[in-house]
Amino acid sequence: MDRTTGGKGKVADLTLAETRQLDAGSWFDPPFAGEKVPTFEEVLQLVAVRRRSGRCGRRGSRGRGGARL
Repeated sequence: MDRTTGGKGKVADLTLAETRQLDAGSWFDPPFAGEKVPTFEEVLQLVAVRRRSGRCGRRGSRGRGGARL
């Protein structure tokens, strides 16, 4: 949590509610401030949506703000 949020310690040491309160975007770029740490289920849903749309696994794909996906 130290590297990518304002939190401290290991993910395993926090409850879901505590994890969801953290800002996971500010470290990357100010436009991402307020982004929440996704749950595993949310990540799987995002991957499924991107695969259906053909946006997953494509070389050179860029996400919001130009971040490489």
